[in-house]
Amino acid sequence: MRKIKKLLSTLLVLVVVVTGYPSVCTAADTTTQTDVDTTVDYGRKPDDSYIHRSTGGKKSQTMSSNDYSKEAWGQGWHAQPSNDFFEENEDGTFLRISFFDDEGVFLETYDADFNFVSSRQLTKGIWTARGYFKGKDARYIVYKQVNSEQSDEKEVVRVVKYDDDWNILGRCSISAINTYSAFSSGSVSMLESDGILYIHAAHTMYDEGTLLESPHHQANMTLEIDEATMTKVADMSAVSNEKTGYVSHSWNQFIQADDNYIYRLDQGDSSPRAVTLSKQKKYYEGIDMYHIEDRREIFPICGTGQVYTGVSIGSFDLIGRQYIDHCRKFDRSGYDRSDVKYG
Repeated sequence: MRKIKKLLSTLLVLVVVVTGYPSVCTAADTTTQTDVDTTVDYGRKPDDSYIHRSTGGKKSQTMSSNDYSKEAWGQGWHAQPSNDFFEENEDGTFLRISFFDDEGVFLETYDADFNFVSSRQLTKGIWTARGYFKGKDARYIVYKQVNSEQSDEKEVVRVVKYDDDWNILGRCSISAINTYSAFSSGSVSMLESDGILYIHAAHTMYDEGTLLESPHHQANMTLEIDEATMTKVADMSAVSNEKTGYVSHSWNQFIQADDNYIYRLDQGDSSPRAVTLSKQKKYYEGIDMYHIEDRREIFPICGTGQVYTGVSIGSFDLIGRQYIDHCRKFDRSGYDRSDVKYG
């Protein structure tokens, strides 16, 4: 009990949606379904929702992509980085920031009634945009490129700092982080605190010749960047163990912070097979990124290591001084639902 109280010194609100546990948890079918009818509209529009159809903007498909628990959707066992971001401007218009792998980053303006006004292309080239964060004084976009050479000299992540007019204020070039491909099979979660930009995500690592079926193994990683100098000051990217907050595979990632600590949330399929919360001190000079204050498997997942978990995480926030775990679990046989809260 003391350990739990020490870890849960702030209120953490976690939403975990369990929509499709395998019928036999120890023998889940983990194959990717290739004959899915892509013409079917899997999205379900609630009666009280609002949809505005506008022409002129670039088309993208993100409806229901937040729920990755449905294995039949192909890439149905892990989250994906967000490709669309929507903000309200001070004049009542709206800004859409969109990532397209083959074309780059586009900025679109919509009027107060969501009608398309204009578009501009911000970037194009070999770098692929994977994350966006609007901070107090600047905007940040995170880019990646594949390191097929497995070279510590090659830049694998680039964080670009922009002002509100999208002029470049600085860049952080990151290499030598045991990364074959950054932001793989997971999300990209970012926050800023006390001048540090935190990025919690996933990556595939260098091939060590030990995993024949998956030579570039996937796990979580954390990057910490000084916003003033745009230099990486710390990272967690090496192969480690569960006691350090290392999760592999990690199918979704979130990060939050209070005055003293960062809290990282990961959805693991094997090591461990659970939704895991780790608590670590915020950045200070000389920090050991592989030392954490505490960790807890807050939502164990049945099974023995299958990549498919039947779990999707909706959100993660800090509020107050208690911990609440709100889950929805659907059993295939009877479609029973149970809501679980921890106080």
